[in-house]
Amino acid sequence: MGWAEQEIEGYVTEKYKWILVSSEELSNNPLFEGFKLLDQPQKFSELFLNQNFEVVEVISILKLVTKTTESISGFSGLFEWKDNKIESLDGDSYNTDMTVYGYKFFEKPEAGVLNGLFILVGADM
Repeated sequence: MGWAEQEIEGYVTEKYKWILVSSEELSNNPLFEGFKLLDQPQKFSELFLNQNFEVVEVISILKLVTKTTESISGFSGLFEWKDNKIESLDGDSYNTDMTVYGYKFFEKPEAGVLNGLFILVGADM
């Protein structure tokens, strides 16, 4: 069930490495409470086909590991998903086929967001 921790090819050196956090570690982390973690990661464009979101907040679940620390990347960006197209809200570019490992719907009426989505991604965003 879920996915296992794995090193990200091309992101490993003698001083550090990036690791995709396991689904088990995420499910035990209170920061990710309420997220639906997928048994099989899926492409964003397929998982949310024909749905619209005013804001999609991208959260990287890559963990940086050095000799002295470990930390999950966290916030990585924002975009709008409308008519099966991405429109960046922060000037970055995003891959519609990025791999999604989990998600959570949200509303922030005080910010004018009634249909938002958090997504957990790896290295291919």
